[in-house]
Amino acid sequence: MFAGTPYEHDALGTRPSFDKTTGAMLKAFYSKWYAPNNAILVVTGDLDPQKTLAKIRERFTDLPVIMVTGYGSTDSASDVLKMGANNYISKPFKNQELIDAMSDNFSKWQTREGIRDLPEFGNDER
Repeated sequence: MFAGTPYEHDALGTRPSFDKTTGAMLKAFYSKWYAPNNAILVVTGDLDPQKTLAKIRERFTDLPVIMVTGYGSTDSASDVLKMGANNYISKPFKNQELIDAMSDNFSKWQTREGIRDLPEFGNDER
């Protein structure tokens, strides 16, 4: 489903990479990559998109936000995009729409951070 996107690799890695992974490698990876600035927030549910985004922006000003709603309208989409949502997807949607939105946000983050590829644990070839 995620072929051709940054999400095509299993997040858990491969058995060979797992076998090469040490505790020190895990700690270093965690320290470098597990931070709010490396996240994409996907918001969905029975909620008010404008109020929800306002609360998110109070706490996380730069966090990419993808709003997914069943109450999509042109005005609502325009409002939340002006407020700083990165994407607005109306239900029903195709999986590819969400994959594309996440991939686009991930690519922008990689460009901003100057990162070409995320490493895989224990993989010396990357």
